[in-house]
Amino acid sequence: YVAFDGKGVAYLMDLWGTNVWRQAADGSFARIGSFKAPGIGTFGAFTDADLLSFERFSVDPQGRCYATGVTDGTADGKADGAVDGTQYVQRIARLDPATGKVEAIAGPGARLLAGSGPADGVGSANGLAVSPEGDLYVADIHGRTVRKIPAADLR
Repeated sequence: YVAFDGKGVAYLMDLWGTNVWRQAADGSFARIGSFKAPGIGTFGAFTDADLLSFERFSVDPQGRCYATGVTDGTADGKADGAVDGTQYVQRIARLDPATGKVEAIAGPGARLLAGSGPADGVGSANGLAVSPEGDLYVADIHGRTVRKIPAADLR
Protein backbone atom coordinates (compact mmCIF):
# COMPACT_ATOMS: atom_id res chain seq x y z
CA TYR A 1 0.00 0.00 0.00
CA VAL A 2 1.22 3.54 -0.79
CA ALA A 3 -0.06 6.89 0.54
CA PHE A 4 1.21 10.46 0.75
CA ASP A 5 1.05 13.05 3.53
CA GLY A 6 0.28 16.77 3.10
CA LYS A 7 3.88 17.50 2.07
CA GLY A 8 4.00 14.78 -0.60
CA VAL A 9 6.12 12.40 1.49
CA ALA A 10 5.51 8.76 0.55
CA TYR A 11 4.47 6.13 3.11
CA LEU A 12 4.39 2.39 2.45
CA MET A 13 2.61 -0.38 4.34
CA ASP A 14 3.14 -4.09 3.72
CA LEU A 15 0.22 -6.44 3.10
CA TRP A 16 -0.01 -7.59 6.73
CA GLY A 17 0.47 -4.16 8.34
CA THR A 18 3.55 -5.37 10.17
CA ASN A 19 5.71 -2.62 8.71
CA VAL A 20 5.07 1.00 7.78
CA TRP A 21 7.86 3.02 6.17
CA ARG A 22 8.31 6.76 5.47
CA GLN A 23 10.45 8.11 2.65
CA ALA A 24 13.41 10.21 3.80
CA ALA A 25 14.66 13.34 2.02
CA ASP A 26 17.41 11.29 0.32
CA GLY A 27 14.81 8.91 -1.17
CA SER A 28 15.50 6.03 1.20
CA PHE A 29 12.76 4.53 3.37
CA ALA A 30 12.83 4.16 7.16
CA ARG A 31 10.51 1.92 9.17
CA ILE A 32 8.34 4.12 11.40
CA GLY A 33 6.02 1.62 13.02
CA SER A 34 3.57 -1.22 12.76
CA PHE A 35 -0.16 -1.84 13.01
CA LYS A 36 0.73 -5.13 14.76
CA ALA A 37 2.03 -5.45 18.30
CA PRO A 38 5.15 -7.59 18.76
CA GLY A 39 4.48 -11.11 20.00
CA ILE A 40 4.24 -14.74 19.06
CA GLY A 41 2.92 -15.78 15.65
CA THR A 42 2.12 -13.96 12.45
CA PHE A 43 -0.22 -11.45 14.03
CA GLY A 44 1.66 -10.91 17.31
CA ALA A 45 0.00 -9.88 20.54
CA PHE A 46 -3.46 -8.41 20.01
CA THR A 47 -4.35 -4.90 21.11
CA ASP A 48 -7.59 -2.90 21.05
CA ALA A 49 -6.68 -1.69 17.56
CA ASP A 50 -5.33 -4.89 16.03
CA LEU A 51 -6.50 -5.87 12.56
CA LEU A 52 -6.37 -9.39 11.14
CA SER A 53 -6.02 -8.28 7.52
CA PHE A 54 -5.71 -4.94 5.74
CA GLU A 55 -7.67 -3.40 2.91
CA ARG A 56 -7.00 0.37 2.70
CA PHE A 57 -4.25 2.77 3.81
CA SER A 58 -4.06 6.57 4.02
CA VAL A 59 -1.96 9.26 5.72
CA ASP A 60 -3.08 12.59 7.21
CA PRO A 61 -1.23 15.93 6.80
CA GLN A 62 0.65 15.31 10.10
CA GLY A 63 1.94 11.93 8.93
CA ARG A 64 -0.38 9.77 11.06
CA CYS A 65 -1.26 6.57 9.20
CA TYR A 66 -4.76 5.06 8.92
CA ALA A 67 -5.64 1.52 7.86
CA THR A 68 -8.89 -0.37 7.40
CA GLY A 69 -9.16 -4.08 7.89
CA VAL A 70 -11.13 -6.81 9.57
CA THR A 71 -11.29 -7.95 13.16
CA ASP A 72 -13.43 -10.64 14.74
CA GLY A 73 -16.07 -8.18 15.94
CA THR A 74 -15.62 -8.59 19.68
CA ALA A 75 -15.05 -5.60 21.92
CA ASP A 76 -11.60 -6.91 22.83
CA GLY A 77 -10.63 -7.47 19.18
CA LYS A 78 -8.99 -10.81 19.93
CA ALA A 79 -8.60 -13.24 17.04
CA ASP A 80 -11.08 -15.85 18.20
CA GLY A 81 -13.51 -15.48 15.28
CA ALA A 82 -12.26 -18.51 13.39
CA VAL A 83 -12.71 -20.66 16.49
CA ASP A 84 -16.07 -19.54 17.87
CA GLY A 85 -17.74 -18.46 14.62
CA THR A 86 -17.86 -14.74 15.40
CA GLN A 87 -18.42 -12.76 12.22
CA TYR A 88 -15.50 -10.67 11.06
CA VAL A 89 -16.17 -6.92 10.87
CA GLN A 90 -14.34 -3.80 9.74
CA ARG A 91 -12.25 -1.55 11.94
CA ILE A 92 -10.18 1.56 11.24
CA ALA A 93 -6.93 1.98 13.15
CA ARG A 94 -4.46 4.87 13.35
CA LEU A 95 -0.70 4.65 13.81
CA ASP A 96 1.04 7.74 15.20
CA PRO A 97 4.70 7.50 14.12
CA ALA A 98 5.74 10.09 16.72
CA THR A 99 4.60 7.88 19.61
CA GLY A 100 4.30 4.44 17.99
CA LYS A 101 0.76 4.21 19.41
CA VAL A 102 -1.90 2.33 17.44
CA GLU A 103 -5.49 3.25 18.24
CA ALA A 104 -8.86 1.97 17.02
CA ILE A 105 -10.71 4.91 15.42
CA ALA A 106 -13.88 3.19 14.17
CA GLY A 107 -15.42 -0.25 14.65
CA PRO A 108 -15.41 -2.58 17.67
CA GLY A 109 -13.55 -1.13 20.64
CA ALA A 110 -13.07 2.28 19.00
CA ARG A 111 -13.40 5.67 20.66
CA LEU A 112 -15.13 7.10 17.56
CA LEU A 113 -17.92 5.38 15.63
CA ALA A 114 -17.92 2.37 17.97
CA GLY A 115 -19.81 -0.67 16.75
CA SER A 116 -19.61 -2.77 13.64
CA GLY A 117 -22.37 -1.88 11.21
CA PRO A 118 -22.90 0.62 8.40
CA ALA A 119 -24.44 3.13 10.83
CA ASP A 120 -21.09 3.17 12.61
CA GLY A 121 -19.20 4.11 9.47
CA VAL A 122 -17.38 0.82 8.85
CA GLY A 123 -19.84 -1.68 7.40
CA SER A 124 -17.46 -2.40 4.53
CA ALA A 125 -14.83 0.28 4.06
CA ASN A 126 -13.66 -0.01 0.47
CA GLY A 127 -12.21 3.49 0.37
CA LEU A 128 -10.22 5.59 2.82
CA ALA A 129 -8.87 9.11 2.29
CA VAL A 130 -7.71 12.07 4.35
CA SER A 131 -8.36 15.63 3.17
CA PRO A 132 -5.70 18.37 3.33
CA GLU A 133 -7.57 19.66 6.41
CA GLY A 134 -7.21 16.28 8.12
CA ASP A 135 -10.83 15.05 7.80
CA LEU A 136 -11.04 11.28 7.34
CA TYR A 137 -13.42 9.98 4.67
CA VAL A 138 -14.59 6.37 4.63
CA ALA A 139 -16.42 4.95 1.60
CA ASP A 140 -18.76 2.21 2.77
CA ILE A 141 -19.96 -0.04 -0.06
CA HIS A 142 -22.53 -1.93 2.05
CA GLY A 143 -23.87 1.22 3.71
CA ARG A 144 -23.86 2.95 0.31
CA THR A 145 -22.43 6.08 1.84
CA VAL A 146 -19.32 8.09 2.48
CA ARG A 147 -18.69 8.86 6.14
CA LYS A 148 -16.74 11.91 7.24
CA ILE A 149 -14.87 11.93 10.54
CA PRO A 150 -13.88 15.57 11.16
CA ALA A 151 -10.24 16.30 11.94
CA ALA A 152 -11.26 17.77 15.31
CA ASP A 153 -12.68 14.37 16.33
CA LEU A 154 -9.43 12.62 15.40
CA ARG A 155 -7.19 14.58 17.78
